Amino acid sequence: MTNSTTADTSLSSFESALVFNAAVAAAFFIAFTILRSRFPQTYSVRVLALGKPRLPTPPVTKITWPLLATLTVSNDEFVEKCGQDAFAAVYYVRTMAYLFLTIGLPATIFLLPINITGDNNLSGLNILSYGNVANENKLWAHFLFTIYVVFVTLFYIFQIIAETARLRQSFQSSNGSNSDGSFVAARTLLVRDVPEEWRNSEALERIFNRISAGSVQAVIIPKKVPKAISKITAKQLKIRNNLESAVSSYFSKLAKHFHMSADPAKEEDSPVVPAPASSSSEFIVAEQPQVSEQKPQEYGHSLRKQPTKPISDSIEAQSKLRPKHKETPLIGKTVDSIVAYSQEFRLLDYEGTKTRASLGLTDDSNETGVVASSAFIVFKEPFQTHLASRVTVHDAPTVMGTKIGYVDAKDVIWGNTSMNYFDRQWRSIVVSVIVILMTIFWAAIVAFVLSFADLDSLSQNVSFIKDFLNSEPALAKILSGVLPSVIIAVLLSLVPTFLRLFSVFSGSPLRSQTEQIVFSQYFTFQIVVVFVVNIIGSSILASLQNLEANPSSVMNILAESVPKSANFFIQYLLVLGLSSPSSELLQIAKLIVGPILAALFGKTPRSLLNTKKPPQWFYATAMAVHGLAVTIGLVYCILAPIIICFVAIYFVLYTVVYSYMMQYVYVMPRQTGGKFLYTAAHHIFIGLFIMEFVILALFILSKNYVAGGLILFVVFISLWAQSQARQFISVIETIPVKTIMDLEGTDLPQAPIKAGRDINSVIAFMFPGLTKALEFGVHARKSAKIDAVEAPEAMPSVAELRKLFADPAAGLEALSVWIPKSGVWGASRGVEKEIIGDEKIIDTSRVVTLGAGVDVKGKIVIVDGMADVLNTL
Repeated sequence: MTNSTTADTSLSSFESALVFNAAVAAAFFIAFTILRSRFPQTYSVRVLALGKPRLPTPPVTKITWPLLATLTVSNDEFVEKCGQDAFAAVYYVRTMAYLFLTIGLPATIFLLPINITGDNNLSGLNILSYGNVANENKLWAHFLFTIYVVFVTLFYIFQIIAETARLRQSFQSSNGSNSDGSFVAARTLLVRDVPEEWRNSEALERIFNRISAGSVQAVIIPKKVPKAISKITAKQLKIRNNLESAVSSYFSKLAKHFHMSADPAKEEDSPVVPAPASSSSEFIVAEQPQVSEQKPQEYGHSLRKQPTKPISDSIEAQSKLRPKHKETPLIGKTVDSIVAYSQEFRLLDYEGTKTRASLGLTDDSNETGVVASSAFIVFKEPFQTHLASRVTVHDAPTVMGTKIGYVDAKDVIWGNTSMNYFDRQWRSIVVSVIVILMTIFWAAIVAFVLSFADLDSLSQNVSFIKDFLNSEPALAKILSGVLPSVIIAVLLSLVPTFLRLFSVFSGSPLRSQTEQIVFSQYFTFQIVVVFVVNIIGSSILASLQNLEANPSSVMNILAESVPKSANFFIQYLLVLGLSSPSSELLQIAKLIVGPILAALFGKTPRSLLNTKKPPQWFYATAMAVHGLAVTIGLVYCILAPIIICFVAIYFVLYTVVYSYMMQYVYVMPRQTGGKFLYTAAHHIFIGLFIMEFVILALFILSKNYVAGGLILFVVFISLWAQSQARQFISVIETIPVKTIMDLEGTDLPQAPIKAGRDINSVIAFMFPGLTKALEFGVHARKSAKIDAVEAPEAMPSVAELRKLFADPAAGLEALSVWIPKSGVWGASRGVEKEIIGDEKIIDTSRVVTLGAGVDVKGKIVIVDGMADVLNTL
């Protein structure tokens, strides 16, 4: 009777989870289809921000639904328009979809019928599992299927590694562009722990020119920023924002008062008229009142100019509408905001320049100021950067031992450039202890939540749970079928934020490196907290009475409970595989909150641009979750083959969703050339090993030693395959000489790969997907757009490079004031003159009106398709 009740409840929990998540997914997909064309700021934000040239063009087909149309874009165009990292994400989920479809079909045909007829008297979902097989002779089918899964998985792992090599070679051998910073980044090497006696340009230039004669373009050793300077920089930034807000508010009032607008995409010249009395400038610029019709703009606001008031009213009206504030809260005198903020902005600019010069921050020499322990070496060619990154410089292993190639100045965590080796060591120890404690804490919470996923087993030990099941069966289904999975998913989503903070605290020098660290840590965290806790913790919790009577039966209990633990993972995958991709596609939060943020905070061109920015996609969080799904699928593909269906659905839906989101919505904060694919491939190995050891343990516990011995041999094959996969880190991290010679057009002897010719050929024969990786040089040559030797643009000067690789807190990059154009009496030029003053401190180029204007309703509008340019203002 107990078994029947348990089976019925587990089946009903599965049904409630399936119905709930399927309904949510269907509703979200339908809602997306309806809302997509109506809310482009949510569902086409990347195209609005970067322009249609950055959108891949699907081939002409009969497919009209945008979700499916995005799947037809060619790989090369996807990489060209969206970047290697965006394509790498799509490639990964697509490959995993192929993997589990390849595994799922034979599992459904062969394993499920064997499990169903296993005669072990289980019921419900458990009848589909390995645990329902009583006849040991039937377990040989599971052994053969294990062999099949291992080799199919290895094939797809090497497919991923091959694609990683191709993407990285294309990424690293390209010269890049100065517009996005990749031109300089490809040539920049970050060196940490430089000894004090070498912290000067001359010494480091001699060292690295020794590696490759005449290769160094510039040596930049950033200087530490004193608090006095950082305070001035922060205060000037605040005053700049206040000034932009005051000007925007003023222009907004003018536009509504005079019913006139300015086209943000058009530069207009206007005559000069006297300025209002409250202005500090002698003249402002005026436009003659006129009525004109302009075509509606893409940003959605009408810019049609209405009949204006007479010119005689303009000076008085402008004086009344100018913003004012008190110098000090409550008791200060009232001042003109534009005048006051302009004066303070110029004063802070002057003070900052003078203080920076006195502290040596503007001096290129190392004789003034305190320099950091890190240095940036800029080479003339990308290949020289990678060559230098592999060379040992000092005879002490910790001195200049950390060298990182391809460094973007925007990627640097400047607070960590001065952190020495020993500080990083003790911080890493502290972080490790904190992460262990956090893992234990999260594991305890997850174990408690998981207990509600199997209320029947729990009710055998807790009486009030049994009463609850009898009195509230409908609520019990929802509680055990939906709620635990949702709670665990929410709990886990909080972890990456902490891990990123810990990584920065421990001294990570680059944000991209931080993301790589978080990727691996978060994947491991999930394996421990979700996987191990569920398999071991919940199984033991459900069998407390048996353990008290017979403590030595723990292994037998695990052998029985591990196959049954698939029930929770099926429910968990329903949340991840149905609700998660559909909710990611619908973007509910941005759909609701986006317009509110734009209305509340989009009062200046800069703040409006921030509300319109495309969301950034951080691979650490997403890819770690995908890695957990792969591990669940591999481990349970033998124990509970039905789970493969839901893993396959998970990756098929994410393939569709990512193909759309990467083209229309997401942007990558920093490009890595798809480097995370290599880590993801090794995470698949972890899932494969767990699967093999679980199957090995089950065979040994069932005393099937022959099958267990054969599985052990398969484990050795997998370990050997992983060792071969690790060999490709060299061609993923650096640019091979052969690739450079191919790009230069140097003729080298070529020979086709033949089975049995050498060790690489043997590997390629066993894993056909590796053939592409063995020919990565050819693929890189075809993919590279620019010859690696001939630079497409002139290298920035040394002075420009020093300014580029300087801590932003130093304020060496002069702040610009971005104000909108106003169509009312030429107020834009008048305000520009007020901000500039006598031009002795602020020059005219630092007041910008590019791409921003005010419409007739007084709203700030910015042009579409220029986000990459406007973000630099």
